[in-house]
Amino acid sequence: VKKDFESAEETLEYMVDEYDPKNANKKRKKIKTKKSKKQRKKATAAKKKKKAKTAKQKKKEREKAKKKKAKERKKRIKDRKKKNKNRKKNSKKKKSSKKKTEKKEVIVNTPVPEKKKEEKKEVEKKKDSESPDKYFLKHKPVFQEGVLWLARTYIERDRFDKASRLIDKLKRNPKLFDNVRRDLAPVEADFYLKQKKYEQAIAPLERAIELTKKKRNKARYAYIVAQLHQKLGHGEPAYAYFKKAYKYSKNYEMRFSSLLNMEQNAWLNGSATAEQTIAKLNKMLKENKNREYQDQIHYALAKVYLKNNNTKEAIANLQLSLNKSEANPAQKAESYLLLAQLYYQDEDYVASKNYYDSTLTVMAKTDDRHTEAQKYANSLTDIAANIQIIELQDSLLMISEMSPEDKRKLAAKIKKEELALAALNKKPSKNIAKSSKFRPGPSARRTEKSTWVFYDEKKVRKGKKAFVKKWGRRKLEDDWRRSNRRGASSLDDEIEEVVVDEGSDLTDEDLGRIFKDVPKDAAQKAKAKGKIKDAMYALGTLYRDRLSNHKKTVEILGELENRFPGNDHELNAWYYQYLSYTDLSKFPTAKIYKDKVTGKYPESTYAKVLLDPSYMSNLKDEKNSLDNYYKDTYADFTNANYKRAFEKVGKVKELFGEKNPLQPKFALLSSMCIGNLQGREQYVKALKEVVAKFPKTQEQVRAKEILRLLGALKEDPSIPKEGGRKGKFKLQPKKVHYTIVILKNGKIELGDAKIKVSNYNREFHKSERLRISNIYLGADTDTPILVIRRFKNQEKATSYYSGIMANKDKFLGDNEDYEVFSVTQHNYREILKAKSLDGYREFFEENYK
Repeated sequence: VKKDFESAEETLEYMVDEYDPKNANKKRKKIKTKKSKKQRKKATAAKKKKKAKTAKQKKKEREKAKKKKAKERKKRIKDRKKKNKNRKKNSKKKKSSKKKTEKKEVIVNTPVPEKKKEEKKEVEKKKDSESPDKYFLKHKPVFQEGVLWLARTYIERDRFDKASRLIDKLKRNPKLFDNVRRDLAPVEADFYLKQKKYEQAIAPLERAIELTKKKRNKARYAYIVAQLHQKLGHGEPAYAYFKKAYKYSKNYEMRFSSLLNMEQNAWLNGSATAEQTIAKLNKMLKENKNREYQDQIHYALAKVYLKNNNTKEAIANLQLSLNKSEANPAQKAESYLLLAQLYYQDEDYVASKNYYDSTLTVMAKTDDRHTEAQKYANSLTDIAANIQIIELQDSLLMISEMSPEDKRKLAAKIKKEELALAALNKKPSKNIAKSSKFRPGPSARRTEKSTWVFYDEKKVRKGKKAFVKKWGRRKLEDDWRRSNRRGASSLDDEIEEVVVDEGSDLTDEDLGRIFKDVPKDAAQKAKAKGKIKDAMYALGTLYRDRLSNHKKTVEILGELENRFPGNDHELNAWYYQYLSYTDLSKFPTAKIYKDKVTGKYPESTYAKVLLDPSYMSNLKDEKNSLDNYYKDTYADFTNANYKRAFEKVGKVKELFGEKNPLQPKFALLSSMCIGNLQGREQYVKALKEVVAKFPKTQEQVRAKEILRLLGALKEDPSIPKEGGRKGKFKLQPKKVHYTIVILKNGKIELGDAKIKVSNYNREFHKSERLRISNIYLGADTDTPILVIRRFKNQEKATSYYSGIMANKDKFLGDNEDYEVFSVTQHNYREILKAKSLDGYREFFEENYK
């Protein structure tokens, strides 16, 4: 079904307005008024016709009338005489007939009770005829259904005020047809559900259960009511309605789901113990008819264990739920999401991130929780990657300190595990989160050949814990075992215990492949330690900035300080520890780090901020003055005051320092002034200095582009005076066109401009499907250009331009400073190459206006 709710709304609104019975009565009144006017006209015409008769005709009519009256008078006299003559004869007959008529009258007037019965029947008949479902026609009018469908459409389009008015109107209608009343209840429930008003949705659903005749619908409504009660924490009514759904439904899947929820709610409302519920659920697991629903049963078991504070069993059942799940993505999503949340609570961020990733692979994008899951997955990506870097590099450094014999034993074990894993990988894994492709960091990029124990984060963590338990946390250095002879012999024993097959067929090639990432000399070890330092510092900042986990921040940064004193991140790490200890209300420890920052790095920004709370606001004021100075300098340049602009650029270092944040911009602007004042050769030299001094900046990219163009063209396309010459542009009336809008002086925000243009297009050019993008032209990134594409030819583009000129108030507003141009694709490219509109303005004026 095509869900075009906008078109449906327009059609239904027309129907409701056009065929409203109230409007129909008004139309009938108008028709009656027209008929009465016609009748009055006819009467007036007749009167005029009568008046138009001649006096002669009137005289003839009077004479005829007199004759007629005389004739009638004679006849009356004759009849009177005849009656008087026969009066005496007929007197007796009259008396007898009078008695008979009196008797007849008595007989007629006696049956009073029968008359009352007839009246009662008439009243009942009248009432019955007024009933909405005893409509006088075979086919009932669909107006009421149309109103209901319009309410549905409003709900789908989130126009809840209008939907509410229509629902209330239908509810108040005493002549509402029964079928519409039945359909109205679930629509009203949907009205509340869409707004997440779950409590208010229950009553109309209960009414829907009463009104509907189909048991299938009764079961469906009862199940939804049960789910709502369950969501609201109402255990007993949830159980009661799941029971109703079970009773009404003939579908085994719904009956099974209802029964499963009944068992869970029985424990929650106290009618069964946790042990009884678990026993019943385990019994359901064993029944053959429930084989395809085992994933749901394990999930239910996990929820019971979780409510009983048994996280270990809950996780085990969630894993089983995933293993049993085959064609039920909705259940997989629930299991993955709950596992992600549990690991997150346990601060196992690598596993949590993997399960959030897995959740997103199966969860419908329309699910309300999808956005939140995506947010957590994104937040944990860098955290998980850095954790894995630390664990991997620690493991590699640990192996680098092993003796050749110990390495060989370890390699034999790893090879055996690889072979076992290769055999296992032939069977497709159902647990997506365990797959290496969902792991961030180095392990996610390895091929199957490189899958070994130290790329498995679980095994690395397990091995690290065992190592720390036996050896403690020790500094990584050469021959570390010599500091503890007894420990060295224990390590040998430990390795011998893990070796499964010393005589396995292990070649030098295998050893090289397995240990290829293990650092072999001091330089490689230093590099590995550098990765650990960077990852530790990154973790410390991420724990604070993304998770607000201040405890983890001080833990990891404290470990960084202890393992690598005087590291490159020391200042930043101390400042973060100061902030985190302050947030943890550990003020004495926070003061220690404040003193460290101000004592060792007194000239740093952090020290100045800690010693002077007003320092940041002063810094902000300084930045604002720098921005204003740049804008003034650029304004001189655009107004062709190149000398004044160049002089202002020369004073920047003195006023704001050499390391001010806008120095790359000033350097590029300076080179462009030189191009105008000193010629091409000096221009090229100045641009090369920009490229050399400001690597990896936007200004470097622009300088390189200008240099490339200078090498290809004889004249400089970036200088506004010469750039974009009129002769380069072509008139191509049949070619595809764009419309470009130049926003001047930064008076209007780019985002606001896009919204306004989008609204304008929706109002005036809805069917044309125009797209909006933005670019920046020239050296000043504060002046963006909107590009509206695309138009079939010049005629269409010119029509769009004319529309803007006629409706400026609805485009960007009368008070905004902007220019609009129509441009072909060819001319658009020429403008981009020249980084200037000079020349095109004149071309546009001549050919498009």
